[in-house]
Amino acid sequence: GKGSNTRSKPLFWKMKSGWPKQKSRPFHWVSYAVVHENWKLVTNKDASYVELFDISGDPLEKKDLKEQQPETVKRLLAALSEWKTTIPKKPTGNVFSNERQSKTQDR
Repeated sequence: GKGSNTRSKPLFWKMKSGWPKQKSRPFHWVSYAVVHENWKLVTNKDASYVELFDISGDPLEKKDLKEQQPETVKRLLAALSEWKTTIPKKPTGNVFSNERQSKTQDR
């Protein structure tokens, strides 16, 4: 295709992960992430630790650029913070797939 390797609209997500990093699961610490343009910012639950990657130039996310790009970190953290205000405290409405609903009913 003729897709772009940068996002023009931010993509956010939330995971349930523990902090601090566990030696047995060193890559399972991220609680929030945002991808915008060529950047991916990941953070723990309270944003006391972040990592920033240029996913166009470093698709394997080997080089953390938070020290070299503090303004990008600040901008993405602000966008993430604003997005977090839109997340409902609890799921609303019918949010589960038919498959999950049938598994729940089988219990």
